[in-house]
Amino acid sequence: MSTSHGFKCQLILDERTAESIGANFSLFEDDDQPSAVSIFKSDNYGQSEKNWVAELYFTCRPSDIELGKLKKSLERATGVKFPELDLQDIPARDWVEESQNHLGPVETGRFFIHGAHIPAPEDQARVSIMIEAGQAFGTGHHASTQGCLAMLEELQKRVTPARILDLGSGSAILAIAVAKLWPACITAIDNDPIATNIGQANALKNGVSVRGFGENMPGIYFITADGIPPKVASKEGPFDLIIANILADPLVALAPVIAKSTSHMGCILISGLLDSQKDIMASAYSDVGLGLLEETVLGEWVTLLFMRETSEKDGMV
Repeated sequence: MSTSHGFKCQLILDERTAESIGANFSLFEDDDQPSAVSIFKSDNYGQSEKNWVAELYFTCRPSDIELGKLKKSLERATGVKFPELDLQDIPARDWVEESQNHLGPVETGRFFIHGAHIPAPEDQARVSIMIEAGQAFGTGHHASTQGCLAMLEELQKRVTPARILDLGSGSAILAIAVAKLWPACITAIDNDPIATNIGQANALKNGVSVRGFGENMPGIYFITADGIPPKVASKEGPFDLIIANILADPLVALAPVIAKSTSHMGCILISGLLDSQKDIMASAYSDVGLGLLEETVLGEWVTLLFMRETSEKDGMV
């Protein structure tokens, strides 16, 4: 727990810009970037379109050069020009907890996503997941994550996957969600070792087993890697369900390996997309033998469900 003196930048944003920062959370990974980020809707701005707040917390005062780099990163991620970042002193207190306490629970269907400062519901029918805000993307507040959770709840009524992959797992919120829906062998891949460590800790906090590579038992195997390494695809796969809540460009690039790693009649759930990117994504995945089954749209964000209806022997992938 940190109770040291700290520093904060506060940005007042519209919803789309706030969501873009959340979706590009990896831009906060460098050592000179914020130690915690809190993004929330505020009632303090009336009917203004700019009624979202992003607060960036630092343990050490960043230099003007570092703030300039962060400003450029924010502008690249959002396509929005920002004024010079204004750094505020904050008193000695647990500023990580301060950022977490801004986050209310997320209720999507049966799922109840909450921080430690909010008690889990007593209703045993609810699927409770405790996730704190931190250095790995995924507290459940982003529309792309909510779209995945809604789709997963619907899938539980129709399929029973034995092997599941969460590609770009971040905080492991979706890997934990599927672990609570199915007694499956789950693989969680992220290219950030910090996210891998945080995801593993989150799984254990939520009573989900962490298993080793190739162990045929319910639980999550965590690995830091780019894409889907061949050894993982061959030993852990083929997967009956693949979830990829990342960004459009890597989703297009990964389409062939995702298709090849999916079992016959397996499902692929992709998110992190704007509705305007849906047709490009449907085409890219159709080209590798995956058929679009369903879609969920939340605001400007879309979640797509595909199925692999062919096998390698059919010559489609």
